[in-house]
Amino acid sequence: MKVKKAWGKKANMSNKMQPENNTPLVPAEDNHNNDVLYTVGNDAKDNTNGDAVKEALIPVMEINETIKDIKINNIDFDKKERDTGDHNGEVIAIVSGKGGVGKTTTSANIGSGLAKAGHKVVMIDTDMGLRNLDIMFNLDKQILYTLADLLQNKCTMQQALIQDTQDPNLFLIAAAQYSDHLVIDIKAMDKLIEDLRGDFDYIIIDCPAGIGHAFNAAISRADRVVVVTIPEIPTVRDADHVIEILNERGVKHIQLIVNRLQADLVKDGTMMSSDDIVDVLATELLGQIPDDRNIFEATNNGKPLVGSNTPAGQAYQNICQRICDDSIPVLPLIKKKKGFFGLFAKKGA
Repeated sequence: MKVKKAWGKKANMSNKMQPENNTPLVPAEDNHNNDVLYTVGNDAKDNTNGDAVKEALIPVMEINETIKDIKINNIDFDKKERDTGDHNGEVIAIVSGKGGVGKTTTSANIGSGLAKAGHKVVMIDTDMGLRNLDIMFNLDKQILYTLADLLQNKCTMQQALIQDTQDPNLFLIAAAQYSDHLVIDIKAMDKLIEDLRGDFDYIIIDCPAGIGHAFNAAISRADRVVVVTIPEIPTVRDADHVIEILNERGVKHIQLIVNRLQADLVKDGTMMSSDDIVDVLATELLGQIPDDRNIFEATNNGKPLVGSNTPAGQAYQNICQRICDDSIPVLPLIKKKKGFFGLFAKKGA
């Protein structure tokens, strides 16, 4: 498998951010326009004896019988003191280069997971004209006032805040469904964020895809920006561009979530691993989400699956734990059994 980074030079990464199992990046022969190309995996055989992909694999955890065998702490992690200046609340912006990578689903599960842990959380949907965060919590019929109304002083904060029906610690400020032409005023957004800091432990901003005006408004007061991507080269390239802009804007705390990973495809080298992507993007990994059909059911039911006994539910819980305590390791990918006959597979096969 070949992974090329042909859109700019690779940034330096501190030792703390380096993955444990790095795949060597070998400069490719084609190097026009002063861009740097890299090959990762099977195409790096000259330096890895044909075994680069295996060396770069994320550790895979086998399940003996069911997902219940996974030993992970329940969502009972303590609140962690954060350095956010004169305010208490931490602002986390969830962004992506391309749409359709699971950014809103990730935002919903992070917000829900932190709320279940006892933190007071407000989620802000800034995707004007294409709001979806309300659907993730079955709150779409409860919206009377939106972010647009709040920023234009057409309502009060209390009128715009919608409390989740399932968790009293979770609140939502919804985007305007029919105001896609509205440009978010950055100064008004900044004031809103600062007003919310004193009342909430976490302010989660679900950004629209891309790097438009809403992106700039969302990251303006962010303490942490989380970039969501999937293991596809075009999407990784867009994520790299977003990270480059964040660095230019002086954002100090940038992290990465890799979504829709399939352990079997990673193992045979068909799909990039999180380590591959971290190495290319030179960005700290916050977490990795396996491709899980339970996500579709949870989304359709308006109930985030964070903390549930599902691969994605456990992965999202791990991300919430790491937000509160970065000493907690990233949860490894989970390899599913291949049906009934998988129970009789020979060890090491």
